[in-house]
Amino acid sequence: MSLSGAWRRLLRLPASPSDLYRDGNRSAPRRDCDCSDRPLGCVSAADRGIAGALDAVRQLGHGVVPTLLCLTLLAGVATQAYAQTLPAVSFESPSLTVGEWRDSGVRIWLTLDPAPTSDIVVKYTVGGTATAGSDYFRPRIFGSLKVQAGTKETLITVFVTRDSAEEDDETVIFELAGGAGYRVGSVDSHTLTIADDDRTSSPRIPVAWFPSSRSVVGEDAGTHEVTVRLSPAPTSDISLDFLVAPSWGFNGWKSTLGADYTVSPIVRQARRDDGQRVAYVRIPVPAGATTAVVPFTIVDDRAQERNELVVVHMDLGQGYAASNQDIHTFEIIDNDGPSVDSTPVASFASASQSADEGSGTSDVTVNLSPAPASDITLSYTVGGTATAGSDFTIANSGTVTVPAGATTATIPVTLIDDSVQEGSETIVLKLAAGSGYKVGSSGTHTLTIAASDPPVASFASASQSADEGSGTSDVTVNLSPAPLGDITLSYTVDGTATAGTDYTALSGTVTVSRGATTATIPVTLIDDSVQEGSKTVVLTLAAGADYKVGSPDTHTLTVLDNETPPTVSFEPLEGRIVSARTSWVQEGSGTHDLKVTLNKAPASALKVKYTVSGSAAAGADYVALSGTVTVPAGATTATIPVTIVDDDRREHAEEIALWLVTDGPDY
Repeated sequence: MSLSGAWRRLLRLPASPSDLYRDGNRSAPRRDCDCSDRPLGCVSAADRGIAGALDAVRQLGHGVVPTLLCLTLLAGVATQAYAQTLPAVSFESPSLTVGEWRDSGVRIWLTLDPAPTSDIVVKYTVGGTATAGSDYFRPRIFGSLKVQAGTKETLITVFVTRDSAEEDDETVIFELAGGAGYRVGSVDSHTLTIADDDRTSSPRIPVAWFPSSRSVVGEDAGTHEVTVRLSPAPTSDISLDFLVAPSWGFNGWKSTLGADYTVSPIVRQARRDDGQRVAYVRIPVPAGATTAVVPFTIVDDRAQERNELVVVHMDLGQGYAASNQDIHTFEIIDNDGPSVDSTPVASFASASQSADEGSGTSDVTVNLSPAPASDITLSYTVGGTATAGSDFTIANSGTVTVPAGATTATIPVTLIDDSVQEGSETIVLKLAAGSGYKVGSSGTHTLTIAASDPPVASFASASQSADEGSGTSDVTVNLSPAPLGDITLSYTVDGTATAGTDYTALSGTVTVSRGATTATIPVTLIDDSVQEGSKTVVLTLAAGADYKVGSPDTHTLTVLDNETPPTVSFEPLEGRIVSARTSWVQEGSGTHDLKVTLNKAPASALKVKYTVSGSAAAGADYVALSGTVTVPAGATTATIPVTIVDDDRREHAEEIALWLVTDGPDY
């Protein structure tokens, strides 16, 4: 048996059998190791790797058995060596405990060592006591991760769901599964524990949040700290995780990690699709602490540039929950020469709002963009129909202070609840020009104080009926107490009657005069010549600012048709008449159409009902009948097909009796 040159080069075998021996002498084996006295030479050297296996081959001699043994040894060692070159996929940590305080994503990191040389798909299974869909949501593609060539880290994202149920902590367990192009590393499973925040029997997991959503820092400030609060304080040391990313500024300028700012300690970095670097930061928090800071260093460059934004996003991490105040954005103000106008613009958050006079304090919000770099004072005027001192009060009326970095300010309006029954009143706030800010387009806000002790409106009755030819039917609305000023009630119109055809269309509103306790909604009925049956006009009171809706809040007016309905009768079978109400047929004569006649055609399709009796049995002597027949609109006849069953039984004559049934006013 011989090996080709290619195999010899691959296995690194000697070119000639004599090379296995010193000086070509077969009787003198080469002493390349200290175990030549073994029967098979240094075969055990294979245990020490490929080099050992080749050493063993050199001492086995030349022949079939040594060659096959060599190949077997080399194949096993080569397979083991190849497996060692595959990337080992491991979870970064075996476990993580997070809170369920809000719906939020959890990042579970995996490492690959070495990075794969081609794209691979890492597979994993999911188990645990938590329920997918109620305790957590998972991505559409769950159970596998596509990892691109050269990647050394990847992640699984799970979205934790907050509920109000008091329950035990629950787990989501991930276990790596084998697959092509990688091997499972040492940390092959990860347990995500979702800590319940609704239990009162044990300490609650700390909740972390940003006390402010925005701040401002000058480029020459050197450092900037973003404060985080925790409640309750952790009972042991924990670490808070954050994602720090650049963001577009108000004027379209984007910050850059490293060039405009730095942050520490950075756990890892990644690049977004736009090429910008983002940083994952982990801040230690000692037991008992209720605050922490994310420290930034601001880079003071000489570039003339626009202001830039940095976004700090709080991630879920080990031993805490993140509230819905999980994002903080700070703006870096450039200090190198002329730049765009950064004067804050003040505007009301909304143009109007309303409140009951007994509701206490109503906050009117003012927005500022961008946030001021130093404290400023906004000025405003107060107007409207409400009276200061008797209807409302405003502390420090006319001004409100906005601290540096804040993007909102609040004007608290305290409403006074009196015993006077009065109409709605307004408080109109208008922003005035001042130092350090500009007034935006939404510079006016109207706060409406709803009428105190407003009248309760309700229908005098829940229903009534009227003939379509009776003209106008008045629907009465009661009010208690009587309004102190004119008010307008609103209502909706529904029902089976058609506006414009069955009655004159209604406006949807009715005015109640000051001091009145009733109001009337006139419904004018239209008398037509169509035979159509009864129809309804349904009125429903709608809520309003100057009154409350009582019961009954719905009134149904039934419009009775005044046209005589058609008369329905049977017509005996032609040629088979026994009497005016009786016809005869032969058992084997098949199907006979029994005609129903009307003395006048209906305006719409008319369903006529009938019952069936007699000595003949349905199903045995004739095909069972439905009990109804429909007369089309405009027609005066309809037929009932009666199919006679021809059997082999000898029997007496039998009868099928059909009886018309009157059902309602339609015939």
